[in-house]
Amino acid sequence: MTTRIMPPSELLPVPVDSLKLGMELQTPLYDEGGNLLLAKHQVIDTPTLLHALQLTRSSTGVPDPVLVPVATLADAAAAVQPITLSQPVLDYIVRLIRATRESADLACGASPRAAVLLAGAARARAASAGRLHVSLDDVRAMALDVLRHRVLLNFAARAEGVTADTVVSALLTAG
Repeated sequence: MTTRIMPPSELLPVPVDSLKLGMELQTPLYDEGGNLLLAKHQVIDTPTLLHALQLTRSSTGVPDPVLVPVATLADAAAAVQPITLSQPVLDYIVRLIRATRESADLACGASPRAAVLLAGAARARAASAGRLHVSLDDVRAMALDVLRHRVLLNFAARAEGVTADTVVSALLTAG
């Protein structure tokens, strides 16, 4: 028998409210005192998936997700574009990204796209601080979050217990 993974276009939409979870008991269920709780082959309907999610969210203190309109995200992206990125800061970003590709501890360094994203994150940090220019501190503050998942440690580094954060931190200190 072969297994076929269906592409999303072939999946049938199922309303979340209509999903019911249930179980069928193969043996009777008794409490500690020997009282019959559920008979054999009794089917138990559990709450809908939506209700279970709401119950779990309210019980665990996880807040309801906040949906931000796309227009708001576009406005936020447009708001950071005027933040000045000086040539020395841009050079620092490019040298940092290049250093990840030259590191002896990394099998794969960050791509040029990481430089673009690091510049954007640094701009956003400067804007949130109320400044109209990006500083090297903004770049350093955002570097770990932007780069830690964009680099791949080599086997020797992993064997020695080196982490991506360690490598990026060392590059930040050296640069």
